[in-house]
Amino acid sequence: MDDKGIISGAIGLTAISVALVWGVISPRSLWMQTQGWRFKDPEANEPSDTMYSLIRVGSAIGICSIVCVGCGIASTAIGS
Repeated sequence: MDDKGIISGAIGLTAISVALVWGVISPRSLWMQTQGWRFKDPEANEPSDTMYSLIRVGSAIGICSIVCVGCGIASTAIGS
């Protein structure tokens, strides 16, 4: 892989990681900024507390997955 591909991948991974951390810290804010703006009355269309919990859990799983894959890639790169 060339340097441009590595840099593009790193930028994309960073953006995804920021969104996942945001989802763990404040799922309501994440929803309001990414989906809520589309509604005339966002509070009336807000997801349930259960959905916010699922967003939080899914984001945490995503962060763990990124960390595990990153560790695997790093150990492979170090071993070569």
